[in-house]
Amino acid sequence: MSENQALHDLGSLIDLARSRRVDVWEPWLAREEDDGRTRAHALLRLLHHGESVPAASVDGATVLSLVQAGVCEVNGALLTPARFRVTAFRGLVVAADRDYGTGGDDVHVGNDSLRYTAAVLNAAPRGRVLDIGCGSGIAMLAAARTADEVLGVDILDSAMAATRASVALTGPAVGCQAMPGKFQDLDIDGIDCVTANLPGVPVPPGLAYPAAGAAGADGLDLIRAFWEWFAARSSARRLVMRFQSLGSAAAPSALRELDHILPSGADVTVVTDSSVPVVVRNAITAVRAAQLNPGRTLSEVLGLLQRECLDRGENYYHCSTLYVTRAGSGARNHLPCGVDHKPDSRYRAGTETISDAGVMLAAANRLREMPDEFWSVDGERTMKLLADDLAEVRAELRSGTSPAELAEKMGGPESPLRQAALCLAVSLVASVLRERNVLELRDDEPTASAGFGSVWKSVRKP
Repeated sequence: MSENQALHDLGSLIDLARSRRVDVWEPWLAREEDDGRTRAHALLRLLHHGESVPAASVDGATVLSLVQAGVCEVNGALLTPARFRVTAFRGLVVAADRDYGTGGDDVHVGNDSLRYTAAVLNAAPRGRVLDIGCGSGIAMLAAARTADEVLGVDILDSAMAATRASVALTGPAVGCQAMPGKFQDLDIDGIDCVTANLPGVPVPPGLAYPAAGAAGADGLDLIRAFWEWFAARSSARRLVMRFQSLGSAAAPSALRELDHILPSGADVTVVTDSSVPVVVRNAITAVRAAQLNPGRTLSEVLGLLQRECLDRGENYYHCSTLYVTRAGSGARNHLPCGVDHKPDSRYRAGTETISDAGVMLAAANRLREMPDEFWSVDGERTMKLLADDLAEVRAELRSGTSPAELAEKMGGPESPLRQAALCLAVSLVASVLRERNVLELRDDEPTASAGFGSVWKSVRKP
């Protein structure tokens, strides 16, 4: 928690505003959510939204702290933002690049970062902690609440700058420091817990992409290497990690590798909280990659990404948290997200009826179940627009058109993000209609296979 009252108030303001949103994992607030005139609101405009504010609106001690942290500058009677923007989560005030995807050295804080930080806070690591891929330093600061010492490592020099700023903003964390480097080169003894959040976006060779996301053709280049490093070269008792993986609708394909790489006696639990059709992830990747690959059209990039994934037979993308205790009983547990969007399912009319208003209300009540990618593609706005075409959508679903086909038809070939949003939105509507027996699956609907081996026990969340 920040020792500066103004920064503490800023963190509280951001956390409060986020709690009122449907997407409770979004780090960055929309501009219209700020309408106050307090000192905390002035800091929100300056540090979070990147707007100049009168220097007189912030007290001198806080201004000095912000300038020393490198997150703002004094220009006459104005305070102007520097490179990094500032956000907060559960009292941790951190610096990062808000406009992620525009440069190769971007420091990213997104929905996934907050889920990872929550996992570290809940794990309450003790002793010495090593954070791999520290980025903004948010997980380091989370670990520092309970640990005796926290070391962070990242390959980006910009991450070092962001972490220094975050430590300065959140307050002095005893024994909390970051160093540049690769985890493969580390040889550090006496670590009690390792935390990690490494790039996990599938990006084929030759396609430029921000270093904070790119992870090779299958998205596991760094993650796989890290698991091998942890198993063979680290003596840490615990591991808390956020990771992504391609796979089937049922499970991440990385579960197979986890079982073989990690020690046989370790207890391993994977909690998957987001599973989306791979085209959704690839649409997001394509839009970001198109900015960094002049000469390649958006449709060309998306086509390349889709071929790479589907040729391997992997049509879903999963985001999960991994918990490992080295000296355990050898248990392997997987908790699936429990939300199957079924974009390729085909339906026919069921036996019940429901009004359009009833459908939209039921869908709205389930928005907090939606994956992080849903918010990345502006899914909430898409749901509101879908209400205008709901009669047509329902007719198409009854006739056997799948949500994926309907999304392509409605979104158009030149709008992959709109297609991705529609894919999830129409799938949600179809799910609501099926639950109420307004639609039923056709007899030839395929059944998804688990595809990850009997060693893993699938545990349903309560």
